[in-house]
Amino acid sequence: MLRSLAATIFITAAAISGTAEASDASTSPLVRALFGKNPGNGKTSICFTRLYTSAHLASHPQQNVRDMVILMTAAKDADAGATYGTRVGVHFRKLGLAFETGGGCSLGEEGKAVNCSPECDGGSMSIALKDAQTIYLRIPDGARLWRGGSDENNPANARFGSDDKIFKLTRASGTRQCLSVLGKE
Repeated sequence: MLRSLAATIFITAAAISGTAEASDASTSPLVRALFGKNPGNGKTSICFTRLYTSAHLASHPQQNVRDMVILMTAAKDADAGATYGTRVGVHFRKLGLAFETGGGCSLGEEGKAVNCSPECDGGSMSIALKDAQTIYLRIPDGARLWRGGSDENNPANARFGSDDKIFKLTRASGTRQCLSVLGKE
């Protein structure tokens, strides 16, 4: 009887393990690398940051971004399947205010980038992995920005400059840095 029970437990554990592996295999290698793991079910977030030094900004006078955070999310539910999104927070050189952009994302062709569409036809962004700790964010044509949920009355210098096309950001140890700029969802 004990052998039968042990065999049943072993078979059940193997079946559960096989299901987990299949779920992991269906997740894009890029998504697993970005999040540092299989995001699994539910909602998972990861934060990337960059603070530009005064020396960097002096050598890039056309760059308007002083610092940037990216909060990426992955969620999976029974109805929608896997969904991805991003929120990007920026401070510009001469403004103390944080501005935000972001929207839904999808895997790009060949699985080498995550392509995101800022809300309200606000441009396009792509996120590619450089290595386990670093990403490149590309915003080729700028993106719609808002503050406090509105893009009305943004100051004239609240925009991406001509040298604000590609950003290199580093993985943060948690999401606190992103949430301090972006606030809670």
